[in-house]
Amino acid sequence: MLVYLDTSSLAHFDDALRKSPQEARAFQQAWNDLGSELAVSRHHLVEASQGAVPFNMERRLAAIRELGRVRLARFGCERVFECEIAWQLLATLSGQAPEYGRVRETVFPPATFDDVFRFAWTERENLERHTQLGRMIAERENANRGKLTERDARRRMKVFAKRLQQRELHIPTLVAERTKRVSPELRSAVEEQATRFLETLAETGNFDKASRKALFLDTFPAMSQPGVQDMAILVTHLTDMPWPGVNSWLQQLGYAPQAIASAVQRIDPYDMPGMSIFMAARRAWREATQVARPSQIVDHMHAAFAPHVDVLFADSETVSHIEAEVRDRPRLLRRFHECKLRRNASLERIADDLRAIGLQNRRGPASS
Repeated sequence: MLVYLDTSSLAHFDDALRKSPQEARAFQQAWNDLGSELAVSRHHLVEASQGAVPFNMERRLAAIRELGRVRLARFGCERVFECEIAWQLLATLSGQAPEYGRVRETVFPPATFDDVFRFAWTERENLERHTQLGRMIAERENANRGKLTERDARRRMKVFAKRLQQRELHIPTLVAERTKRVSPELRSAVEEQATRFLETLAETGNFDKASRKALFLDTFPAMSQPGVQDMAILVTHLTDMPWPGVNSWLQQLGYAPQAIASAVQRIDPYDMPGMSIFMAARRAWREATQVARPSQIVDHMHAAFAPHVDVLFADSETVSHIEAEVRDRPRLLRRFHECKLRRNASLERIADDLRAIGLQNRRGPASS
C-alpha cells in the first residue's frame, strides 16, 4: 500500500521516536503489517528545507529511514500533470478511456533511503528556491485579499524580481531545472518565458500582468469553465512539458503530428485527477479571507498526488477546501471519487485509517 503522509505527520513520528517510543513502535508495527510504502515527493523536502536547514532536513530524513520502503517523486507534482496530459492525449487520439492508473509507475519509481538522502542534499539549493517562490505567491495573494496595500505589494514584487534577475534566486534556472531531459529548443523557450515574466514583474510589480505576458494568456483561447487562473495553471504545464518526448511517444504509436496538435487543443484539465484537485485547492484558497501562507502553496502540490497513491493524508484546511469544491463545483472534479484523501491526524488515528483501507482493498471494490 502506497501511503503519502503529510510532512507534519513525519514530524510527529520523529517526535514520537525520541519522546514516546511506545507510540512510535505501535505505528511502525501497523505500518509494517500492512506492507506500507512511503511516498516521498520533492515537496516534502521543500518543507523540510525551511528554517534551520540541517536540523529540519536531518530530522525528516531520520523519520523516513525508520519507515523502511520508499518511493520518490523527484520532480514533484509537475510530473503528475505531465503524465496525465500525455495519457489524456493518447485517449483522445485512440478513442479509449485514459489510463491514469499508470501515472503512479512513472511518478513514484522504487527508491532507497540513500536515494532520498542524496537527492535531498544535492537539490537543497533548488528546494530553497521553491520556498522563496512560495513566499512570493503568498504575498501576491495577500495583496489580492487586502492584507497588503497594493502599493506595498508591488514594491515588494519589484524588489523580489530584481533579486531574481541578479541570480540570488534565479527563476529561469528554477523553471528550467528539469529541462536537461528535453531539446535545446524547448529549454530555450522555457528560459525565455521565465525571463519575460521577470522583466515585466521588475518593471510593474504586477504579478498578474507578468504572468499574462509570460504565458501569452491574452492570445490563448479562453477555457469555457472557471477563469484565467485555472487556464494559467494549464498553460504553464503545457509550456513546460517535455514535448519532444511526448510527440515521439505518440508518433511511435502511429499518430500524425497534425492529429497530436489537434488533440492538444481539446485537453480537458477537469478530467485529469491530479490537476483538477490541484486547481480546486487553489481556487478555494483564493476565495479565502485569511492571511495566505507560503506553506499553503506546498499543501496544494501535495494534494495533486492523491489519485496516484492508495491514500494521501493532508492538512485539514486543504481537505476542507477540496471538499467544498467537490460540493459546489462537482463537474470540475469528475474523478475525485477515485482517490482516498484523509485529514492528517494522530499517529494512532492514521494507523486505524490505514488498517481500514487495507481491509477494504482486500475485500475489493464489490464490498466497498
